[in-house]
Amino acid sequence: GERTLFWDEAYHVQLVLLPSTTEMLGAILANPPSDPLYALLLRAWAAFAGTTDQVIRLPSVLAGAATAPAAAWLGWELTLSRRVALASAILVAIAPYAVEFGQEASPYAFATLLTTLALAALWRWRRTGRRLDGALAVVVSIVAVYSHYVVPVVLTLVAFTSLSPLGGPRQVSARAMAVAAGNVLLAWLPWLVPMLMSWFSTDARTALAHTATPQELLGALSQYASGTGALIERIRPLQLLGIAAAGLLVARGWLVGGRPGLGGLRVVVLVAVALFVGPWLASVITGHWLFVAHLMLFTLPAVGVVLVSGWLAPSEGPATTGAAGRQPHYRRWLISRPASLAAAGLLVAQIGGLAVNAIDPPHGGDGSRDLAYVLRAEVATGEPVFIAPAELQPILMQYWDGPLYGLPADLDLRRLYSVEDQSVAFERSIDRFSEIASGASRVWLVYEPAREGDALFVAWLRQQAEVMPRASQPFGDLYEVLLPETFPSRN
Repeated sequence: GERTLFWDEAYHVQLVLLPSTTEMLGAILANPPSDPLYALLLRAWAAFAGTTDQVIRLPSVLAGAATAPAAAWLGWELTLSRRVALASAILVAIAPYAVEFGQEASPYAFATLLTTLALAALWRWRRTGRRLDGALAVVVSIVAVYSHYVVPVVLTLVAFTSLSPLGGPRQVSARAMAVAAGNVLLAWLPWLVPMLMSWFSTDARTALAHTATPQELLGALSQYASGTGALIERIRPLQLLGIAAAGLLVARGWLVGGRPGLGGLRVVVLVAVALFVGPWLASVITGHWLFVAHLMLFTLPAVGVVLVSGWLAPSEGPATTGAAGRQPHYRRWLISRPASLAAAGLLVAQIGGLAVNAIDPPHGGDGSRDLAYVLRAEVATGEPVFIAPAELQPILMQYWDGPLYGLPADLDLRRLYSVEDQSVAFERSIDRFSEIASGASRVWLVYEPAREGDALFVAWLRQQAEVMPRASQPFGDLYEVLLPETFPSRN
């Protein structure tokens, strides 16, 4: 059936439905680290086209489609090879992880596109040294840093590493790159300063306790190699094939990057490894939630260029420019049998991952639309509908527009990641339920026990009233609750 919105998507819908842009930006800042560009674009789009599932996802679809030619540009700038450029575009177009986020109403497709464009513009400037190329790199980078807080980290790592001998010959001085970086930073300050102030004054998601495991690291690599569906469905052959093939091609791409003019491939490998391993190690050391696999999505097109180069193995790089201004062509392409086998294996893993994602989408199969249908058919006027946890509210609100009361309180878009003591939350849930349900003969409850500890609230409710399950979905179980006439309000 048609995919429903999931948490990230529904959250952004609720953001753009806030009364004013100022209130929306305030809610974004209240949940650091945070980024305004996607929400601003989505707000303008929603005001014009609405917030239905297909409409709200269309901007991401367009951004995902545009990432393929952006990857081709990056492939050309890193290698000056038409074959690498074309193959990089094809690889990004079929990469299941990129396709997955290219169909979701979230900022990741836009951030991936803008990161790819910024890296291509940066490497072009590094290669040519022209002021116009430098200005383009600065402008694109300014736009990109507003798309996601991880993007500045990516651009900084690439710029810094490209100054080392590893990156090979360059036409831009370290001073010029420092000035360009300063301009980008100055342009980002209007958002960076309030974001940092909010970060240090509120509970951020990075404060949540969660130690990353080796399985999570391998799972993230699997998502990149064969998609989220293969990971969720535990299709081990597809996962192992993707990781092994990609690993061999990355290693070969690193070796190819040692040739004249191809140092950008090694820069990409180092930055990608840093973005993967760095947050994972930080999470292991600190015990906090610092490792999020999809935040490394922004380097996927660049890594795709490395993978393709590891297969096609250009024999020489763009060391000079001909007198007529044309870039020299590669004399020969070396396609070894191991590299070809690895490329074929990666292709199988990518296409297989696409098929798995299409058959059983990683997100959107939670049945929230079905629960909303039941509510529309069964709920009488004035009968309260409760939902726990409140984080589920935006999803159900997309498909049902009746009154919805969150437990222990309605979702606050300014306080997404606050961690509340379970016993306190339980008592507050009872108080809120008792106050609203007092005087009613029947209420409804959408409840997800897995996210409410030991399902204490349902256990308490069964002691007070007749509770009958009505429908069950991964999203949450729907209960019909018949209340006794003497059901009291605790307030």
